[in-house]
Amino acid sequence: MYINNIRNGIYLDYLLSFPITYEKELKEKILESFRKGIKKSLPVSVLKSKECMDIFSVQAGVSEPVAYSITAFSEFGLKPVENEEFLYGVFDFGGGTTDFSFGTYRKAGQNERKKYDYVITHLASG
Repeated sequence: MYINNIRNGIYLDYLLSFPITYEKELKEKILESFRKGIKKSLPVSVLKSKECMDIFSVQAGVSEPVAYSITAFSEFGLKPVENEEFLYGVFDFGGGTTDFSFGTYRKAGQNERKKYDYVITHLASG
């Protein structure tokens, strides 16, 4: 889970990863449950603050194998330069299932740099 937008030690922006096999409806139920649970734990002053609640977000992110690849690239210091692209393949043998994901990792193009430094393109999973 990626967390951003910290206000006075309170996290307001959550990005969750899920196993590849989770259907959209199940992901949405988990997201809604997580959203409700987090809101119950927030101080009343945060809940009443329009600025804070405008930032508050719980979203689905990438699959677990893709999340791992992002972490591995960072941990091993792999940063592609202009016009360079890394291919990745991740096999996840945890939790009684085998998930896999293949894709590419490259430096963001000029028009993408306002939001991202690097781009992962998911090619296949199962």
